[in-house]
Amino acid sequence: MAPLLVREIHHRLLLGSQGGWLRAICAGGSAGSRVAKAVSWIRGNFKNPLSVPELAKNAGMSESSFFRVFREVTSLSPLQFQKTLRLYEAQRLLVSGAANVENTAYAVGYESVSQFVREYKRMFGEPPKRDTARRRGAAAR
Repeated sequence: MAPLLVREIHHRLLLGSQGGWLRAICAGGSAGSRVAKAVSWIRGNFKNPLSVPELAKNAGMSESSFFRVFREVTSLSPLQFQKTLRLYEAQRLLVSGAANVENTAYAVGYESVSQFVREYKRMFGEPPKRDTARRRGAAAR
């Protein structure tokens, strides 16, 4: 029965309000599918410096087209997307107790701990230490 349910979900997704967007991403060779490959690359390499011109070149698109389609697919710019991945990974590392703030900042690709703390606070509303303590306390309940 599971294959029928999966097929029904796919059918509803493709015919839903976001179906056109989903079909564009899944269509081989389309701009959406090329950006989806770039998204996959960023996810696997978020710790490394990001070169939008290089990503656009690898996607076979101009920088402006790549940037526009990337925003349509993710609702973020490539650099914002990378920053978001870095900060969520940092939050995961901190909550798990795998590293302290300084080591976490470097582990997720930041070169400046103070920049990391500013961006973390901007995204999560609290500095890393306070946010981590709150999340650990909530998980213990």
